[in-house]
Amino acid sequence: MTEPSPRPGAGDRHRSSVRRPLREQLSHAARIAEMMMGLPAGRPEDFGLADRDVLRIGVSSSLSCGRLRALLRGFRATATSVDMQVASLSRDTIAHRLKQGVLDIGLVCGETPAAGLCSEPLWREALYVVLPADHPLARDNAVAPARLTGQTVLTSRSDLGGVERLCQAALAEPPLLAILPTEADRETLFNLVALGFGLAMTSASALGAYYPGVVYRPLLGCEHAVPYEALWREGNRKPALAHFLGAARASF
Repeated sequence: MTEPSPRPGAGDRHRSSVRRPLREQLSHAARIAEMMMGLPAGRPEDFGLADRDVLRIGVSSSLSCGRLRALLRGFRATATSVDMQVASLSRDTIAHRLKQGVLDIGLVCGETPAAGLCSEPLWREALYVVLPADHPLARDNAVAPARLTGQTVLTSRSDLGGVERLCQAALAEPPLLAILPTEADRETLFNLVALGFGLAMTSASALGAYYPGVVYRPLLGCEHAVPYEALWREGNRKPALAHFLGAARASF
């Protein structure tokens, strides 16, 4: 027994009813595209951003604790018309990008050659030793600098020499350290400390972050060893920059 064949044209009408909405959608999309083509691309006023300013900030230390964290949080709360873009970079990279005009301001720890840049001291923080939790030096509440002599201290290649400069600036008799440069960021560096690869140094700004197997101990005589400063390019007249510098001066 043969199946009845569909009526002539029924399948065509069915396919046409499916295609028709698609054609209408494409036509509608084309009309929208034509309308959008008549608008200048990227006008801030089209998106309600005409009165907003962007401040591009480079930081060279942790934001987990301390004055830098408080400064950024306070400015963000009060300068509601400013969009802040924050990048974590080495001191040298920050200085380079400031000169290129890629960044507006750098907030850096340690002394930074600022040739061609404006600089202003902000505050100073204590220098801490980062130790494995089972290290003999971790038993004390603080570490005497002389006890670091001969210890292996890990540092990032981007900050090579930074630990030695800080110790020499803060201490009359800086310890003789075995500096081991690594290709690691702060998190990896501290995890290497926990694994027993060596010690590390940090400012008080990193004390808000927890790393398993790691403890922080202040270095005696280094309560104000780590200087922080602001760097910016001369000639940068951006209102948000002036506003931020004013907030930094008023806070500290």
